[in-house]
Amino acid sequence: MSNSIRILVVDDDPKMRELIGRTLTRHIPNSSVLTFAHGNGLMEAVSLYKPQLVILDWILGHGKTGVGLCRELKLNASTKKISTLVISGQKITNKAQLTSIAWGADSYLAKPFSLKKLGERCRALIRKTGLDRGSAAEILQVGSLIINREERRVLDPEWRSERLPVKLFHLFWFLARHYPRPVPSQQLIRYLWKNVVRDSEAAVAVSRLKKYLDPGSCSIEWVAQRGYRLVVPN
Repeated sequence: MSNSIRILVVDDDPKMRELIGRTLTRHIPNSSVLTFAHGNGLMEAVSLYKPQLVILDWILGHGKTGVGLCRELKLNASTKKISTLVISGQKITNKAQLTSIAWGADSYLAKPFSLKKLGERCRALIRKTGLDRGSAAEILQVGSLIINREERRVLDPEWRSERLPVKLFHLFWFLARHYPRPVPSQQLIRYLWKNVVRDSEAAVAVSRLKKYLDPGSCSIEWVAQRGYRLVVPN
């Protein structure tokens, strides 16, 4: 799917990630939410996903904090305009709120918070960015995969990214655009090779592509009499 409003959430609590993701996709039309459990690799994820809003838990694993990641985003010329919201389960104090703002956060929200308040705060922050949403067609989110067409990169749920050779990326992009439906090999051949190769050569290209993919994140399978299908674990 391709969405014009993209939100990235980093929180080490799986229930909180699910709650935030479900709330925002329901309350913010035409949005997609990408969630991660830790902050390692955040800058690369942001460069590929190009979100209008990043939500960060204050306390994260791997030696990272939400306010520290805010600072990284705000000190980078290419990401400083992205709105940031820090959330925290710690007892809210004026000092904590001032600290998060001083480190670059655009807003602060203490847990527990009402879902209505979360939606309102996020909508306000997204309006504030003024970031162009026209690039959404060049970014696909398939399950937890992010596919950036301009950079020919695929980002998986563990923050790993892979830059694919041109032809193999176009093959992957085409399968992702049709996900979860299978794509007949003749349709792939018409799109990628303008009918100048045979089924066997298409099969070789698919085999090459599979070598670049992490089986734990996605794979490609052949569906008898229907074609090739991208498979992304739930």
